[in-house]
Amino acid sequence: YSEYYTLTSSEITAKEIVLPREVDNGSGVVFIPAGGIAQIPGQDFIVSGSTISWDGLGLDGSLAENDKVLISYTSTNSEVEFGSELFTLTPQQITAKQITLAHQPTSTNGVMLHPIGGPAQIPGEDFSISGVTLSWSGKGLDGTLAANDRLLVYYQWL
Repeated sequence: YSEYYTLTSSEITAKEIVLPREVDNGSGVVFIPAGGIAQIPGQDFIVSGSTISWDGLGLDGSLAENDKVLISYTSTNSEVEFGSELFTLTPQQITAKQITLAHQPTSTNGVMLHPIGGPAQIPGEDFSISGVTLSWSGKGLDGTLAANDRLLVYYQWL
């Protein structure tokens, strides 16, 4: 599963977020504050059952109410696959302002896009997904990418 969450004041106070499903493998959780970099399990946060907490860890004090975070994980009852693709953008992809994924994502909101050397991008704001096409035309990434830039895309599919 891969979704963006908007942190509430109670989650900030408790220094934890409870996911809707139990996590299969805590070390396989990807936690990325919007516009930030991936956090390290065990160092920046810990996972127990369906709860991610950061009390006394690297994320402690760095998150605030209404922050968006992207959390990706496999659940103990998951039938979806999770993986990544690395793209080195061609002049044709820059002109078309889109790339084609190998699989159709199960959730457009759960696609994680990271320009190598840049911050995580937000679906709907910085890029859009339609079927297997990831596009940045008219979005936040429009005009910021160039040929030979590299994009890392994480997503889940059936």
